Amino acid sequence: MKQERRMICIVCPLGCQMTVQIEDGEMVGISGHSCKRGESYAIDEINDPRRTLTTTMRVQGGEAPLVSVKSDAPVPKAQLFECVKHINNMVAEAPVHIGDKLIENVAGTEANIVATCAVPCYNHGDGTDGQRDGGAQRTAPSQQQMAAV
Repeated sequence: MKQERRMICIVCPLGCQMTVQIEDGEMVGISGHSCKRGESYAIDEINDPRRTLTTTMRVQGGEAPLVSVKSDAPVPKAQLFECVKHINNMVAEAPVHIGDKLIENVAGTEANIVATCAVPCYNHGDGTDGQRDGGAQRTAPSQQQMAAV
């Protein structure tokens, strides 16, 4: 049975409109791409679609109740909801720093969940800023830390 699947390439800003021909479950042709990256994207999208997961995770003892997080590698599209369920069952302990690995190998995908922003400890008004390390001052993230995210 012949099928056609249309998709828009998201690898670069061109957004090529591609058509993939599938026959008997096998990819037999790709058209509409203007570079090899588009062809590679179409092959991956048909055979093993993956997405970078971005969401939030609860924080205990922090100035904010949530921290924004992302996967450090694309996860299989079919497992996105399973990953989100796993994240929703977890709670990070403040302080949270940019780039902190909060969950390893989320839902068996080999991707880790990392913080994309900082959540300092809640200020208890006792001069310790609620931190376990006796109130050490927090500094802004370095450019190297920002690049890691």
